Amino acid sequence: MRMSVTSHLQRFMSAKDRIRCIRMMKAAGFAYVRTSALQYENANMVSGMNLNAILDEGIGLVVMVSSNDGFMRIPMADWRKYVSKIVKWAPSGAVWQCLNEPNTLLFSGMAPDADVALEYFMQAREIILDRYPDAFIIAPGLTNESRDDKWKISARTFLRVWIQHGAAPSAWALHYYHNRPDKPKDLALLKANIAYLEKIGGGKPVYLTETGAYDPMNAMRWYGMLKAGELGGVKEVAWYAMDHHKGYELIDDKFKPSALYAKMSEDAES
Repeated sequence: MRMSVTSHLQRFMSAKDRIRCIRMMKAAGFAYVRTSALQYENANMVSGMNLNAILDEGIGLVVMVSSNDGFMRIPMADWRKYVSKIVKWAPSGAVWQCLNEPNTLLFSGMAPDADVALEYFMQAREIILDRYPDAFIIAPGLTNESRDDKWKISARTFLRVWIQHGAAPSAWALHYYHNRPDKPKDLALLKANIAYLEKIGGGKPVYLTETGAYDPMNAMRWYGMLKAGELGGVKEVAWYAMDHHKGYELIDDKFKPSALYAKMSEDAES
């Protein structure tokens, strides 16, 4: 299992900060930086060109294909135009992640719908593969939710629909945050979702494209679980970090490393 990091780099105030972030993550053993710099609301050619700096540092790049204000609000014709542009702007060596938490109202923009989300994904997948036939595409970055309602649809419901309809990402993606006080049973649910994908997910690997913990003690314990392989089929992990906030016990807003970050760096050197 390799470690990755998700960081919304376009929000940093300077290129110097971005480079510092990238170098710190590489030193801690992360394999990729995941960026929302080309999400629908802020995508432009200059942002795409700036992403070359990530690859220049010798670390991988994951480009988010999504909308922070809700992808279902975007007409399909405009969605296709958007994806067609960013595949020209992003570096050719990028990994692609299509949709971010589409099972939530926050990122779907209206009552989430697995079938509608699948159509947006398939349209994006077609455009990406047309330009880069060997592209690695991760989807759909589902939150680890357990209930179905108009605000959130469970990850299992989404996965069932997508698998039944022949969705074909290169890897499945889930999100999980360790020991949320309001969701004590989420870890068992995550393990069940991973087992479900291992059984009927077509042999595709399972990635955690967002994770983290809520206090230093839990963060260190969670990292130990990941390193020990206690989540079975998880192949890649993206620890949520460095978006001008606390960073879930990795880095603070002034780039001050935590004890967890120091441990990761020590492990990366060994």
